[in-house]
Amino acid sequence: MGYRSTMILGIAPKHKKEFDKLLKKYGDDLFYLVKEGDDMLVYEGEALKWYSGCKGYEDVNDIENLLKEAIAKDEESCFLIGIAEDGVIHSEIGHHYDYVGTFTTHEIY
Repeated sequence: MGYRSTMILGIAPKHKKEFDKLLKKYGDDLFYLVKEGDDMLVYEGEALKWYSGCKGYEDVNDIENLLKEAIAKDEESCFLIGIAEDGVIHSEIGHHYDYVGTFTTHEIY
């Protein structure tokens, strides 16, 4: 059990090789490609436990470190956003606004 999230990650094609290495290391089914553009590859992972900086989550830490290093070189080269099962936005890295829209809705019974 535990808190699960949909994670959306974008990475510039020039960083794809490094990201693919991490996917091979931690499982090719962690993220899947949902959109391929000239400037950004967008991936999605569903029902993931995403705990930044926590021991036992080396996959999360390695992916976030890759993104942070890429951003340090080029601010527009990647992004990450998490949408928790309760709709809370978390783990934002970089600027996702041009690639991902998030909306809150409600329903009255």
